[in-house]
Amino acid sequence: MKFATKTFCILFSLAICFATAFADTKTDEISYLINSVGKNGCVFIRNSERFSGKEAREHLRSKRKRNAHLIHSAEDFIKKIASRSSISGEPYMIRCKGEEQQTANEWFSRLLVLHRSI
Repeated sequence: MKFATKTFCILFSLAICFATAFADTKTDEISYLINSVGKNGCVFIRNSERFSGKEAREHLRSKRKRNAHLIHSAEDFIKKIASRSSISGEPYMIRCKGEEQQTANEWFSRLLVLHRSI
């Protein structure tokens, strides 16, 4: 019985560590995505209006905070928070120098893949 109890404690501890590491990774990834908005000559477009990087980052942080219960991963953040206006339903767009305008969903998804590969 002692072996089973020790094994359970070890497995439980590992599960807690994994959950904590996953939460930290999710938070770090989402923060990275938000902090990337408006960098390198990219413009954030919401409801057909251009916003400075600072304004866009503040908007996404606020929206993230209000909807934290919906976000379980960086992919959830992109899909449920950072891709479209919750009021108009219009997709957010990103326009970077030397590139064609693209949806924020495409831009964030590509950025996340690049970030994870580093």
